[in-house]
Amino acid sequence: MKLKFKLAAGAITLAGAGVLAISLFSYFLIQRARDNELKTKGVVLCQQFIHHQADAIQRRDETKLLKGFLDLMNDRDVISGEVVDNDGKVIAHSDINLAGQNHKKILDLALQFPDGIFHDSGEQVLDLISLAKSQNPEAFMLGSPNAMGAVRIGLSKKSNIYFMRNIRHGMIALAAIVIIGAFILSFSFAVLISRPMAALTAAIEEIAGGNLDSRVDIHSSDEIGQVGKAFNKMANELRLTQRQLLQANAELESRLKELAKTNVALEETQDKVVRSERLAAIGQLASGVGHELRNPLAAIRNAVYYIREAVQDTPTAKADPTLMEILGLAENEIKNSNNIISDLLDFSRVVKLAPYPTDVHELLGELQTVLDIPANVVLSKQFAGQLPQATIDPQRMRQVFLNLATNAIQAMPKGGQLSISTRLDPPVNGYPSQIVVAFKDTGEGIRPENMKKLFEPLFTTKAKGTGLGLAISQGFVQAHGGKITVESQPGKGCCFEVHFPLGGDNGG
Repeated sequence: MKLKFKLAAGAITLAGAGVLAISLFSYFLIQRARDNELKTKGVVLCQQFIHHQADAIQRRDETKLLKGFLDLMNDRDVISGEVVDNDGKVIAHSDINLAGQNHKKILDLALQFPDGIFHDSGEQVLDLISLAKSQNPEAFMLGSPNAMGAVRIGLSKKSNIYFMRNIRHGMIALAAIVIIGAFILSFSFAVLISRPMAALTAAIEEIAGGNLDSRVDIHSSDEIGQVGKAFNKMANELRLTQRQLLQANAELESRLKELAKTNVALEETQDKVVRSERLAAIGQLASGVGHELRNPLAAIRNAVYYIREAVQDTPTAKADPTLMEILGLAENEIKNSNNIISDLLDFSRVVKLAPYPTDVHELLGELQTVLDIPANVVLSKQFAGQLPQATIDPQRMRQVFLNLATNAIQAMPKGGQLSISTRLDPPVNGYPSQIVVAFKDTGEGIRPENMKKLFEPLFTTKAKGTGLGLAISQGFVQAHGGKITVESQPGKGCCFEVHFPLGGDNGG
């Protein structure tokens, strides 16, 4: 139940109880006063009757007594009357049919209460019984020397009943008016209390929901107004605290980001330092090893060539074909060793370019003459229209293209498709136009954990390989002011793109 209904119900209960108590108390007081008034009136009338009719009572003058009763009954509150003698016999009665009957009970009550007694004869009749005393001391009456008999006057309570009924109806109407008024006043008062309380409750719920801008609009100076002011003050302090916390949190996040950037920069710097030192060491080692191996390898190559020339037409070679196969295998391994030595020397040297205008499509067309393409690999080309010539070192860029195409073919041992495409990207954000050459295969792709290591020297996933091919290719492309990017989906293949500007960047 809402507060306003509780207050209204409480006020109605209190008002009803108060009105009921006051009404009952007033009702009984009024009823008692009316009864006393009726009794007083009866006593006066009875005494007047006895005083005026004393002689008739003593002489048993029924006619005069009856006339006295009729005069007495002109009063609306008197409805009957009778006089009994000392024997209890009715001398006179307002109802002449009852004259002569024995009403000794009335005489007994009068003798028992000589000053008079009231006796209820019904709901609407009150009897006053009084002893009629003689003024003559010589009169003889049974049981009392001056008693002439007893007088009973019947008083009607109808007027009192009607009066009290009207009083009761008036009190009921007054109680209804008071209760209705109490309800209206209490409900209005309850609304005055519950409305700001409801607003306060709604504001508290909004604050609990996170809306710290919620306020209550209570301007009264009573306790509820003080609660509203205290709530608004609390909400302002909460809002201020929240802003301070948000500001502190933002500052902390900013510092954490700066710290993270600093850590990343520090890690990158450390990586660069370590990488530079490692590359320098690898370069020195590669240069020394390359020079030390190239001369003996040249001697071995010359020896194998001399043996081939010496035995190829001899009966021994014809009798044993395996001899020539072994010599061919030795020549291939010498060639591979020379390539490794060339990679080592290329990696150890500072890249120097000899750029001049070159047709990139023509350079790519030469790949087919040097690529060893297996039968299960399909080569497709999607060249852009007429590309402008690029100022590049064709020998270095041919080596890059050959390395990427060879890697793509080796990534498809079970066969697949190698797509070589070109395009011209327009200038962007001040950067010049760039030629992009893409090598896309349908091999197994590159694992995500290996993507960051692709261009590191000596990193390879091949059973045979130095791990220098991509590092050397990246160095050549960067010397042209370009870059190599790679995208890969494990199980679906990968795509290497070579980006370089038309004008080149003559780094050497």
